[in-house]
Amino acid sequence: LSGQLSEEKSRSAQLEQNLTQLEYNLTRELQEQETRFQADIVMIEQNLTRKLQEMEKRLKVKCSCDVQAPDDNVTPTKPTSPTEHTTAGQVSSTKPTSQTVETFAGQVSSNYPTSPTEQTALAAVSAKKPMLSTDTTSTAEVSPIKTVSPSSFSGTAEILGLDIGIQVRLADGSTPLEGRVEVRNATGQWGSICDDNWDLQDAHVVCRQLGFGAALEVKLAGHFGEGSGNIWLDEVACWGNEKNIGDCPANPWGRSDCSHKEDAGVVCEGEGALRLVAGHVPWEGRLEVRPGDTLDWGAVCNTGWSEANAGVVCRLMGYTSGQNVADISPFGEGTGRIWFGDVTCGNDVSNILSCALTWEPTSCDHSMDVAVKCQADLSVRLTGDQGPSQGRVEISTGNGEWGTICGDGFNDRDAQVVCRQLGYVGGVAVVGGDFGEETGEVWLDTLNCVGDESSVSTCELSGWKTDNCTHKGDTGAICVSPGDGDIRLVEGHVPWEGRLDIRPAESIHWGAVCNRGWSDVNAGVVCRQMGYSGGVAAAFGAGTGKIWLGDVTCSGKENNITSCDFTWQPSNCDRSHDVGVTCRGEVFVRLNGSQDPLEGRVEIRDIQGEWGTICDKGWDGRDAQVVCRQLGYPVGFARMGGAFGEGTGPIWLENLNCSGHEASVADCHISSWGSHDCAHGNDVGVICAGNVSVRLRGGVNSTEGRVEVRPGDGEWGTICDDNWDDRDALVMCRQLGYY
Repeated sequence: LSGQLSEEKSRSAQLEQNLTQLEYNLTRELQEQETRFQADIVMIEQNLTRKLQEMEKRLKVKCSCDVQAPDDNVTPTKPTSPTEHTTAGQVSSTKPTSQTVETFAGQVSSNYPTSPTEQTALAAVSAKKPMLSTDTTSTAEVSPIKTVSPSSFSGTAEILGLDIGIQVRLADGSTPLEGRVEVRNATGQWGSICDDNWDLQDAHVVCRQLGFGAALEVKLAGHFGEGSGNIWLDEVACWGNEKNIGDCPANPWGRSDCSHKEDAGVVCEGEGALRLVAGHVPWEGRLEVRPGDTLDWGAVCNTGWSEANAGVVCRLMGYTSGQNVADISPFGEGTGRIWFGDVTCGNDVSNILSCALTWEPTSCDHSMDVAVKCQADLSVRLTGDQGPSQGRVEISTGNGEWGTICGDGFNDRDAQVVCRQLGYVGGVAVVGGDFGEETGEVWLDTLNCVGDESSVSTCELSGWKTDNCTHKGDTGAICVSPGDGDIRLVEGHVPWEGRLDIRPAESIHWGAVCNRGWSDVNAGVVCRQMGYSGGVAAAFGAGTGKIWLGDVTCSGKENNITSCDFTWQPSNCDRSHDVGVTCRGEVFVRLNGSQDPLEGRVEIRDIQGEWGTICDKGWDGRDAQVVCRQLGYPVGFARMGGAFGEGTGPIWLENLNCSGHEASVADCHISSWGSHDCAHGNDVGVICAGNVSVRLRGGVNSTEGRVEVRPGDGEWGTICDDNWDDRDALVMCRQLGYY
């Protein structure tokens, strides 16, 4: 044990020594890492300091400009970051007496350029040049100056950026979209920009400030000719997202080591906005174009203009197609600039400025202005709470804003076109705000449709966005779907014949069908629609009211007349051409009022009506025979005078007048259905024989004698000899078992 204890003490001492050494090593390693980290921090600080000093040197400016333009009283400031700026300096306010210029807070020279070769649109100026101190800030706010529009473009278009800051224009370009970049601070003199470090980021800012699209090219080394006067900016370093060239870092204002041989230029992408003016509707009128947001609207000369160009500009404005309007007089002549002439567009252009064209042609005047009529796709809908096929008519030009149509002059022809565009087969007009009043715009005064147009866009529209109609006159329409509509036969002696009337929808009144093109095939479709097995064309006189359909052509397979081809409300028909039909009638028969199924009160109905009785006037055995035959019995006997009790409901027939050989009551001659002067005390009845027994009595032997018959289990009786002949005797003998 003593030896083991000694060994344990020795191992413990060794472990303690190891732990001490490990602690020492860790402490030394931590100290070394701390030393390295401190050295790294010092190096990072030195690098950051050096970079900040370089940036400060680049952005450093004096608190007051070394070079001031005449009448310039703006102190530039320095931006503290690419997106944050402070301004220092005051702009004195002196309003000029000129009536053509609105002043801003700063002196504006009265000899501001108004040359016909210059366009200026002066903007509010807040000088934002870099400076070291950011302790005090003040903003020089400037009101805009009205544009002075030249009459022509002569190669030196001066277009000013309208954003607050340094003003910009392009000079000596072949179009307003390009040129030497010139700037001025407030109302000072114009000067150029040196092309040192001039790149697309700088050009983007200039083009956007001028109201154009992105910059397409940067032009260096006085590409657009050498300017004159001062070179105001050098070493411009825009980030590309600034709104004004004055927001970009640059050398101090007026400090430059350049000559005008280094003047910077740009080529901007034009937006090429288009519009049609002076038309009755938005999709027609005199064509005007604006190459950029800061430029005026101007006309297009018709030299070289083609139908293809009309289609292109209409598609660029969101329409499907278009055509030229040769006579410009309905739209009048334009004023101001004529931007383009000799235009030739390809079908795939997305901007009119991409077309081949001549800028501001000198050989054109406004009598040669281009006018076009585009093919508009007006959207149509029915609104209200009375179902999808009827409601207030609303239209939209495709911009999402819906409006109504004034009820003045709105008629069934207009409603027909509205409904056809919505996929219905026809429709009728409802005026006077019957489907409620809208609260938005009244887009149209009148449609003036012929009735056969495929959409309202092709009607002769007039009075767009009219101001002479209120929503109390909003139009509505009731449309008819294929397969819709009720039909009836009127003025016939029986329910299955008569003049054809049709009601296209429940809320539309009854009207006729014109017989132009009418046939037995069409009549068959009508009769089957009413439940009969067939029918033929007939005539039953003229009616009154509307004629809904004409030129009906059915294949014979349709289940509804409105599923056939037809003309809605034909214009060349009158009521003397009303269609009539005679259907293959069906009269249903039953016996009532008796416990015996072979006898009872005769009750009938047509295919669509209710059960009723027959008056016993003119009723005889021949009529009873037909009734029983229709019920499946071979023999029938007449009963009269309410023999099986009085019925209820209508009395449909009197004087039925059957010959006795008909297969059904419908085949007998019926003088008038539902017309009588009887009471139910005169209801007729029958006794039918389902099984008639025959015997011979009074003869010399069993093969001869008086013929007696017994219906069912009834009593025996004789047969009257009226019309009795050998054929009747043959049937009787065969029933008795003789040859």
